[in-house]
Amino acid sequence: MKTVQKMWMSTATLLALQAAWWPAVAAEQRCTWTSPGHKVVLVELFTSEGCSSCPPADRWFNTRLKTPEMATQVLPLAFHVDYWDYIGWKDPYGSAQYTARQYGHRNIGHTRGIYTPQVLMNSAETRDWNLRSSLTRQLAIAQKTPVPWTLQLTTNPAEQGKFNAVLRLQDAGGTLAADAMLTVVLYEDGLTSSVSAGENRGEMLTHEGVVRRLFGPYPVSKAIEGIPIQALLPSRWNSQNLGVGAFVEAAGTGEVLQALNAPKAVSQCPNS
Repeated sequence: MKTVQKMWMSTATLLALQAAWWPAVAAEQRCTWTSPGHKVVLVELFTSEGCSSCPPADRWFNTRLKTPEMATQVLPLAFHVDYWDYIGWKDPYGSAQYTARQYGHRNIGHTRGIYTPQVLMNSAETRDWNLRSSLTRQLAIAQKTPVPWTLQLTTNPAEQGKFNAVLRLQDAGGTLAADAMLTVVLYEDGLTSSVSAGENRGEMLTHEGVVRRLFGPYPVSKAIEGIPIQALLPSRWNSQNLGVGAFVEAAGTGEVLQALNAPKAVSQCPNS
């Protein structure tokens, strides 16, 4: 009887300790990314595995933009379009939604035409993207452009096959137009394809920053209270390589006002 009572007391003590410990663990698993005080450059690459002139742009994108030191300066997103699929190779990352975004840039006057590879930096078409001076110039301008409000992404404890986060706009202070729109992106790094048909037949292609899913656009007014971002993650996606991006665009003009890059946000905390 004493032994049983002693065991019960030990178990009760253990449960009490666990009750105090688990909330702390859950809190530690919440991770936060915040946009810097200067403007972040949104770089959009419209590309396709069915386009023979795209691999050089992909390599530039992978090596020049996808480095740790660039993470607080640039949000590089590769949008794979689907309009080259008919010529023999269906791009596994292509989507009509991403094609529509490219056409949206043309319709609003950001570009003069539709082609691949096409690069935009903060909504401005950049035909000389392969020149180091082009990006350097954009970064210099962004570094001198203060942004008096911040985007903050908070991820919740990870669940197998699920992504849960909240995106907030902080310290707006009336400096951001109420009709500005906020878009959130899940992107994946470290992708490869062995192309067996089409213009790139026989090539092994590597991709970084491939847009996997778009959320929004949302009115920024909702972001002040917090916009929940939830997604089921297909098993073929590598959660270790999934990052999150967010950007705010002015209504009407589509001008990029700020962006946030959270590499590997699905699986890792900053500086972990």
